[in-house]
Amino acid sequence: MIFRLLFVCLFCFHVLHADAIHADKGIVEKEYSAIWLTWLHDPTSTMTISWLAPALKEAASTSLAFHKKGEASPWKEMEVELSSLPEDVEAAMGSTELTNLESNTEYEFRIGAHGEVFGLKTAPSDILKPLSFVIGGDVMPGDPALFEDTCKKAAAYQPSFVVFGGDLAYSAPDKKSKKEDFPRWTKWFQIIFETLRIDNQLIPIVTAIGNHEVKGGFGQTREEAPFFYTFFRKPYLDGYMACRFNNYLSLYLLDSGHTNSISGAQAEWLENQLKRDRKSLHRIAIYHVPAYPSVRYFKNETSSKIRKHWAPLFDKYRLNMAFENHDHAYKRTFPLRGGEIDPRGVVYIGDGSWGVHPRVPRKASSTDFLAKTESARQFALVTISEEERLVTIISSEGKSVDKVVQLVEDETQK
Repeated sequence: MIFRLLFVCLFCFHVLHADAIHADKGIVEKEYSAIWLTWLHDPTSTMTISWLAPALKEAASTSLAFHKKGEASPWKEMEVELSSLPEDVEAAMGSTELTNLESNTEYEFRIGAHGEVFGLKTAPSDILKPLSFVIGGDVMPGDPALFEDTCKKAAAYQPSFVVFGGDLAYSAPDKKSKKEDFPRWTKWFQIIFETLRIDNQLIPIVTAIGNHEVKGGFGQTREEAPFFYTFFRKPYLDGYMACRFNNYLSLYLLDSGHTNSISGAQAEWLENQLKRDRKSLHRIAIYHVPAYPSVRYFKNETSSKIRKHWAPLFDKYRLNMAFENHDHAYKRTFPLRGGEIDPRGVVYIGDGSWGVHPRVPRKASSTDFLAKTESARQFALVTISEEERLVTIISSEGKSVDKVVQLVEDETQK
């Protein structure tokens, strides 16, 4: 009898202890459901870390610490901004920006006192060695499995970062009176978190806005894209931004008429940025709606506005490439200047088919501006060096669909 009681007591202690451990782990696991890295400032010396957290009152004790990988240095505690999400969603967002980091250096970080340790790496301050990154768009319109599959294929190339050209989670409804489909954002970030990594090192993402981030799609205000601006533009208000990597790479993330006019303030800003970056070795624009569509009508309103207000600036300041999306196919134009083929012109590459079933584009030979088209789910692997930029288009089967090589030579404006 005594032995039986002792056994029961020991069993109960084991169960209660196990439940306590499980509860503790549950608290740690609930501090985030997904983490993503991005840049709001200098990619060579900063990193913004954000994550989806439980409701604000439950996430109030969340903290973040980091240190340089491989060094026996103490963890540095960082202040964390915790904020509620739009539309009374039962979740919160945690975010902090690491600054004064060393370029081309790996760091480790953790969320919560006992959280899992993840890695990040800052961008190099030069390109003495080639730098590779990935560009794509129209990311998760339907089946998340397509999005996940392309993410895995892209991560296999170990890019330094990934650029998404709009239409991310396809969360925004057509009508402004309806709420966004927040669970699609949750799934989108979870796939990013689980697939865009090199071992335990997370790959940063940079984003442009598309019509499916905006209630109503086109001609709206920032208020109609509450989640996009919360996740990717805090503390800024603009849907367009420049991401500069020292003096060797400048990316222009533009708003193709979704929450900002293509003309006016955005066009003036774009000209100032292009003028400022005349001596940058590589100058690339990324936006959603194509100036030179592969599927849609060439004279559609948005494409026509981009050709009228942005293309002359691209020509004037000798932009190297523009990555376009929205049409769900693959296309590459001839180098174009003033709408005509010119070896000094801009090459337009697209058209957004990261996680979609591709459409059938028009035949390149039926136009005077398309050099190649193909119905393919794909992404662009971009490799830059001091001598050239190489773009390899990778299909969903992992095959090379197309290649573009541009020599740097003396392209910069003096």
